[in-house]
Amino acid sequence: MKRHENFDTAQKLIDDHKFDQAYQKLLPVAEAGDSRAQYVIGTFYYYGKGVATNHHTAATWFQKSAQQGLADSEAILGHQYIFGDGIEKNLDKGLELLELAASKGHCHAYFLLGEIYSFNHHGRMDRWKAIEHYKMAIKYGSTLAKERLADLFYLRL
Repeated sequence: MKRHENFDTAQKLIDDHKFDQAYQKLLPVAEAGDSRAQYVIGTFYYYGKGVATNHHTAATWFQKSAQQGLADSEAILGHQYIFGDGIEKNLDKGLELLELAASKGHCHAYFLLGEIYSFNHHGRMDRWKAIEHYKMAIKYGSTLAKERLADLFYLRL
């Protein structure tokens, strides 16, 4: 079976909330090195869909996918590094991954960077950077970034 057929079948299974079957369908594809399948397997572990929740195992799959340049994996792995979520906390590595995902137009990566610079995570407060990241998140469709940006302006930078 071709990989795209596995994804089509897995998507139907996911839509039907048959996560364990979707997992079984995608696991061999992920193990063969497909970055999209690795990301989806990571999300199964992250959210406990079809398998037990395990953020450490999720991070392992996201790392494999991020090494191949998949922005979705770079963004969620960046989040995990920043908050020590299933992986050793590493702010610099987290920011690096978020910046990389953002450079590819990843909306949520821009939003998370805005949050980091807006709320002074680890002494990184820079409201001007936060504004720029929120603006980019808005450009890519984030409505929550609109609220955060309005809040920053309300606070009268």
